[in-house]
Amino acid sequence: MIKLGLSIKYPDQPQPSIRQIYNLVGKINANDREGRNHAQQMMHLASAKGYVHFIDIDQKTNKLRYIFMAHPEGAKLFKSYPYVVGIDSTYKTNLYGMPFVEFVGVTPVGKSFLIAYALLEDETSTSYEWALNQLKLMLDSIVPNVFMITDREKGLLLALCYVFPNTPHMLCLWHINTGVENRATKFYGDALAVQNFRRYRWKPMAEMKTVVEFENAWNKMKNSFHKHEMADYLESTWMPYATNFAKCYTDKILHFGSRTTSRVESAHGILKSWFSSSTLALDSIWQRVDAMLTVQHSEIRKELEMSRSKNRHDKFGTLFAMVKGVVSHRALELMEKKINRGLSLGYDLIIQCGCTFELSYGLPCACSLIMRYYDGGSIYPSECHEFWRTLVFHQGPSTDLDRFEEYVNKARKADPTTLRDIMQSMSNHLYPEYEELQEPSVKET
Repeated sequence: MIKLGLSIKYPDQPQPSIRQIYNLVGKINANDREGRNHAQQMMHLASAKGYVHFIDIDQKTNKLRYIFMAHPEGAKLFKSYPYVVGIDSTYKTNLYGMPFVEFVGVTPVGKSFLIAYALLEDETSTSYEWALNQLKLMLDSIVPNVFMITDREKGLLLALCYVFPNTPHMLCLWHINTGVENRATKFYGDALAVQNFRRYRWKPMAEMKTVVEFENAWNKMKNSFHKHEMADYLESTWMPYATNFAKCYTDKILHFGSRTTSRVESAHGILKSWFSSSTLALDSIWQRVDAMLTVQHSEIRKELEMSRSKNRHDKFGTLFAMVKGVVSHRALELMEKKINRGLSLGYDLIIQCGCTFELSYGLPCACSLIMRYYDGGSIYPSECHEFWRTLVFHQGPSTDLDRFEEYVNKARKADPTTLRDIMQSMSNHLYPEYEELQEPSVKET
C-alpha cells in the first residue's frame, strides 16, 4: 500500500536535465511556428491580431534592424489620451541584445498604458528617429500638442528635436536630482554637506517660481563655488536643459502631473515580471507583452467605469456636484488636495497661488477652488480639461480613414503608371510576405 504524501522514485528512469526540457519546449514552439523562424512568427502573430506594426530590414541580409509594435487597444487609448508620452529604454530582454524602448501614456484615472514598444539595433539618434517617426504616424493631425518626458539620453534628445521640434519636453527631475546628488557626494565626500547642498541650494533653485528668481539663484550658487568643479559640472551637464526641468518653466507645460519617468520605470518592472528570461526570441517577446497588455487594458476599463458610475464621498458640499461622474476620481482627488492645502493657508493662498495648477494640470487652480468653496458655488465640467473628462476609449471614426478616402479619390484620377505603383505599395502592406525575413544577429557579450 502506498501512503499519501510520500514521493515515489523510479531509479531505473533517469530524470530529464534542464537542457532536455529546454529542447522539448523548443520543439513544441517550433511546431507552433509551422516552419516560420522567430521573426516571421512574430510578424504572423502581430498581423493576425491587428497590431499597428512597422519594421525596417537590412536590404543586403534581410535581417530586422528596427521593430515597432502597438496593440490595437493601445492605439485606441493613445487616440483618447494623446497628451503625455514617457519614453525610456530597458535592456536584457532579448536574445539579440537590442534595446527595448517603451512609449508610455497616462489615463485620467492615473493608470499608465503602453502606447507602443520598439526594438532597435542601437541607441543612436538615427534609430530613435525611426521609432519616433512611427509613433508620429499614430497621431492624427488634429491632435493637440503632445507632451513628452524622457531621461537625458543624447541620441533620443537629438531625435526628438528633429521629429517633434515644437513638442513640449521635460527631463525626469528624479534622475536629475539623483545625478546631481551622486556628483555632489564625489565632490564633498561628507553626507551632511551633500544633504545641505541638496536641500538648501539645488532643490530651492530648481523650484523657483519665476525665471528671474531661478537665474538669480543660479548666479549666486555659481559665484559661491569660486570655480569649483561642482559649478562646472552643473553648468555643462544640466543648465543647458534648464527649460526642461526648472519649475519656473515646466509649470507652464500641460503635463497632468507627470514630472518624472517613474511611470516608464514602473512599466519596465511590470514587463520584465512577465518575461521568464533575458534571452527571449522575437515571437516570445511579442506573446508575453501581448498577455501583459490584455491584463493592463482590462484594469484601465475597470477604473474608468468606476469614475463614471461610483460616486466618491466628499466634504465640500456642492463644489463637485456638477463634475461627479463626469471627471475621473483622480481629478477629484487632486482638487481636494489643493482645497485642503488652501484651507490651511486661508486667504493668503490667493497671494501665493500663481495659478500654475490650471496651466500644468488642466484643472481649476487653488485660489479659484477656495473662493468657489467659500461662496457655495460649483465647479463646471468645462473648467476641467478634456483629458479628465474622457472616461471611455476612443470609439469614433478615425480621421485617418477620412484622409485615406481623400487619397483614394485622388488616385482614381492618377495616370496608369502611378496607379499601379500605389496598388503595389498597398498590396505589400495588406498582404506582406515574410518568407525572406531573418532575425537580427545575436550580439556577443
